[in-house]
Amino acid sequence: MTLVRSGSDGPRISMIRLEPRTGRSHQLRVQCAKRGLPIVGDRTYGDFAANRGFARGGGPRRMFLHSLEVGLDYELGGRAFAFSARAPLPAEFERVG
Repeated sequence: MTLVRSGSDGPRISMIRLEPRTGRSHQLRVQCAKRGLPIVGDRTYGDFAANRGFARGGGPRRMFLHSLEVGLDYELGGRAFAFSARAPLPAEFERVG
């Protein structure tokens, strides 16, 4: 889950669910920025002026990108296994979103 800025009437924040398809480094951050939906707090690919305004307005100084769930299938000793882990949404997301 991530918070992104959008809208032409000034900055608006939306929470969106992203499902990466590859393990490429920074793929979600780059693709969001490329589509005009930079992740709040992203210091590399984000909207720098909007991030400064967000921080000045009392928003937490962090990137609003969170892995809600991760899962994978693997084989070990000829047996198939599935692993998954979930992490609750950080409180900052709840307050801002």
